[in-house]
Order: sequence, then structure tokens, then C-alpha cells
Amino acid sequence: SLIGGILLVHFEMLDLGRMLIGVVTIFGSFGPVLAVSALPGNLTQTFASGDRVLNLLEEKPAVTPIKNGKTFDYENLNVKDLSFAYESNAPVLKDVCMHAEKGEIIGIVGKSGCGKSTFLKLLLRFWEKDKGEIDYNGIDVDKIASDNLLDNVTMVSQTTYLFDESIEENLRIAKPSATQEELEIACKMASVHDFIMTLPDSYKTQVGAMGDNLSAGEKQRIGLARAFLKGSQLILLDEPTSNVDSINEGMILKSLAEQKSKKSIILVSHRESTMAIADRIYRVDSGVMQEVNTSKTTTQNADVAALIENTLAMQAAVAPKQAAFEEKLKKREARDKDESKMFRRFKIKDIVFLAIITACTLATSAIM
Repeated sequence: SLIGGILLVHFEMLDLGRMLIGVVTIFGSFGPVLAVSALPGNLTQTFASGDRVLNLLEEKPAVTPIKNGKTFDYENLNVKDLSFAYESNAPVLKDVCMHAEKGEIIGIVGKSGCGKSTFLKLLLRFWEKDKGEIDYNGIDVDKIASDNLLDNVTMVSQTTYLFDESIEENLRIAKPSATQEELEIACKMASVHDFIMTLPDSYKTQVGAMGDNLSAGEKQRIGLARAFLKGSQLILLDEPTSNVDSINEGMILKSLAEQKSKKSIILVSHRESTMAIADRIYRVDSGVMQEVNTSKTTTQNADVAALIENTLAMQAAVAPKQAAFEEKLKKREARDKDESKMFRRFKIKDIVFLAIITACTLATSAIM
């Protein structure tokens, strides 16, 4: 359009002013035309997003929160003849009976999909039980205020959800008023404090959306730290060591064993080494939960101290070498940084020197 306008002006078929108006009009309409062409796609995306939001707002909760129910301070849990099925499907759990007292670690084992995680969610009333009783201190779970129930019971699920904030902020979800010392104690119990301290901003490090900057094991240990920080009297752990190595598992088991006297812990895991700390073990098969022979559990408990000591000994043996390696790495990084600064300084000097020589050469040429 610009070349055509210049030719028209050249052959005196159009004056300059009108040519400029036409060119400016054409160029000015380019952006709006593109915006209009992209409008159908944007509207489709907007309608789809709005539809998802409306569907979410129309969803009804699986259970109705209890606001004015009874309150309690956890001492024991009793489950009797508990049965549950999702909608009209086959029963997931049938006539389940179990009990837990403060000072006990209860293990639950079974094949994938047998109802172990569902059982933990029923204890927190995430679903309404079909029949049976779930009693805390003799009070049925359907009569307890929901907020009070969540204050007394904490669950660490297989998937740890983190917000796009710092590690510290994600930990404070469990206890907003926690001090820095409390955060560090909880993280040490979850065997994640040393890792956090290796990060550039330590507890202020951003974890990214859904914790994408962290591995599955690191996220899992932060989830455990949150549970320790909250300090509930009953902790439900669903595969708490599935993504951690043997050394970190030993540290976590040691922390759980130390917490045993102060609270109850119900532990779901496939690892025999993790089940070794359980006082009693229940096996779930085809929806039926039965207590395993306690003689085997006693034998496992006799071995757990050796397991923990071995893992801690491995950590102690590795620690000096790891510290020496980290120190060597820091020195190398400092040396590389100094060399980089020196290189940049020499490079700037060389550029300045060449500029002076070039300026002198040009000045000499001009004089000649």
C-alpha cells in the first residue's frame, strides 16, 4: 500500500496528504482486524472455562459439615461393623472392626484397591458410612463438630498438595502461628530439614505450581512435616515412605516411634520395613479387615531398632564425605566466580585499549 501510494503521488494521480491518510488508516486497522479474527477462539475458551466454574459451583458436597456438634480431646478410637460402598457398587469395606488407643501404632496392609485409603477417609468423615460405628472417645463421628474432628485427626495422603508459595508458607498451612524453631523441629522429624538448608533461600524457597520444583519424595516429606507441625493426637499416614530412600525412611520411622507415647498413629504401607514399627497390624482382603498374628508383629518390633540404627549409621558414615564434597564444591564455585570476574575485567580493559588505538588511528588519518 505504501509503494502504491508513492507511485500515485509520483504520477500526480493523488496528493501527498490523502496518500498518508490512506496508508495510516490501513496500518492502523491491522491490529483490530487480528483481534477480531482471534475472537471466536477466545470466546470458545471463555465459554468452556465458565462452564467448568458453573459446574463446580453446582456440585454438592459428599457430606454436610457439622457445625454445632460435640467436641472431644482424642484418647481412643473404636470402629465396629463398619461397611461402605461407593454409590450402588459392590461394598468396599464389610463389617470392619478395629480399635486404637493413645500410645499405639496401628499398621494396615493389603493389596492396592482393597479399601485401605477409603477406610482412612471414613475416619475423617470424608464419606458417609453406610452402617456401623466410628467412635472417638465413645462419641459417634456423625455427632462430632467437623472443625473439632479435623483438629484432633490429621491425614497425610499419598499425594501431597503444595501451593505456589515458599516452603515456609506451605508448612504454616498446618499451624499459621508456628515459630521458625517449630518449623525446623517438624522438618527434622520428617527428615527434610537438611535438604531445605541446601536450597538457595532455604525455607523461603518457592516450590512452584503444585510443588513442581521438588521431587515426589521431597514433597512427601514436607507433607509429613506439616502433620508433625500440627500436633494432632491421631495421625493417619497413607504410604508415608513410598517415595523416600532407606536412610530417610529410617529417620522418619525413628520420629514416629518417638511420637508413639503422645498420640495414636494409623499407618498404611506396603513396605515391611515401615510396618516393623507397628504394635498391631490389620490386613484388608476383599473388604474384610482382620488382625494379623501378633507374634509376627512382636518379632518385627524387635528388629525395628536395628533397622533404625543401621540407617542412622549409614547416614553418619555418609555425612562427613557429603560435607567434604559440598565444601569442595563451594570452593570450586568461588574460584570459578573469581576467574569469571577477572576475565570480565581483562575483557573490558582490552575493549577500552582497542577503542583508544582505533580513535588515535582515525585522528592520525584525519590529520594526514
